[in-house]
Amino acid sequence: MEKTVLDKIQAFVSLAGNLNFSRTADELYTSQSTVSKHIAALEK
Repeated sequence: MEKTVLDKIQAFVSLAGNLNFSRTADELYTSQSTVSKHIAALEK
């Protein structure tokens, strides 16, 4: 699997556990906007 696909799935799983975009971003050492973009890409 591509790294970007894994990043998106990891963001989804982390968000499902945290139920908070900011905490998810902190956990993944990325920005909140990146988490939002990953989730939006999975929704498409």
